Amino acid sequence: MINQPRPYRQAARAEAAVATTGAVKAAALQLLMQRWYDDISLDDIAREAGVSSKTVQRQFGSKENLARTVLLEYGAENSTWRDQIEAGNLEAAIVAIVGMYEALGDSLMRFLALEHKLPLAAEIIDMGRVVHKRWVERVFKPLLGGLPKRQSIALLVVATDVYVWKLLRRDAGLSQSMTVESMRLLALLALDQVKEES
Repeated sequence: MINQPRPYRQAARAEAAVATTGAVKAAALQLLMQRWYDDISLDDIAREAGVSSKTVQRQFGSKENLARTVLLEYGAENSTWRDQIEAGNLEAAIVAIVGMYEALGDSLMRFLALEHKLPLAAEIIDMGRVVHKRWVERVFKPLLGGLPKRQSIALLVVATDVYVWKLLRRDAGLSQSMTVESMRLLALLALDQVKEES
C-alpha cells in the first residue's frame, strides 16, 4: 500500500507555497519601485525574497511574467483606492493624487522612460492611462464648467498627470503642499473656475 501524504502536511506545504509566492511578489514590487527594470534580475528578486532563483523561475517563468503579475495586481489595488475618492471633491482628489505620486512618481517616471523600448512597459502604461482617464471623468464630472466636456477632461488628465507632478516637484523643486496647490490651480483652469475664485 502506498503511503499518502497526511492532510496536515499537504496543507502546510500549500501554506508555505503561498507564503513563498507572496514573498517573491513583494520583493519584485519593492525592487521595481526602487530601480530600473533592466537593472533587476531574477537573482536579485530571489535574494530579496530569501528564496532560490530556481524557485522564482519555477513559479513565474521569467522576470517579465513576474513583473506583469505584480504590476497588474498593484494596478488593481490602485484602481480600488482611486474609487474611494468622492466624486466632486476637487481638494481631496488633488491631495490624493499628489500623495500617490509622492510614493510612486519616481518609479512611474522610470517605467515611462521605457515605454517605447519595453513592450511590458507600454502595456502597463497604456492600462494606467485608461485607469487615470476614467478616474478623472468620474471624480471631476460634477465640477465641469463652461468648456466643452472633451476639452475639460483632456485638460484635467494633463493637470493631474505624473509628468506635471515631476515638473513641479522634481524639476521646479516645489514642496509637496505647493505642488498640491499648483495642480489644484491647473484643475480649476481646466474646469473654467478660476474667475469664480478671484
